[in-house]
Amino acid sequence: MFNEISEDSEMKFYDEGHENRYFAILSRMRNNNERHAAFAYLVSFVKVPVNDCFDFVKDEIKEDMLECEWIGSGSERVLKLAKNLWDFKLHADVSDVFSYVGDEYAEFMFYAIQIRYGYVPYLYCAGKDA
Repeated sequence: MFNEISEDSEMKFYDEGHENRYFAILSRMRNNNERHAAFAYLVSFVKVPVNDCFDFVKDEIKEDMLECEWIGSGSERVLKLAKNLWDFKLHADVSDVFSYVGDEYAEFMFYAIQIRYGYVPYLYCAGKDA
């Protein structure tokens, strides 16, 4: 019923830059729990200025991060998903995020959900290799 991440699973990254940015961001956060890890994963994926998105002193997301002048429609959708995973409030319909990213990037969005919750219901993985 669920597509789970096992403890010995290797993390999926789009490229080496994504991986490097992810670990750099996560190392600056006070916590490396699932909520922080999913947020760092998505912010590092879209290559946005992390200081505009996360307050490292308060250890929380910046509520106005979607109002930055540098944000594009793709980054906005991914960051809305990041906010959804952070605080459980609906900032974007998940289908809106996936309609933009397409097949090439969808697996990384699903992986962020897996990081946050430990699984993704197969309903969301229809047609994808588990």
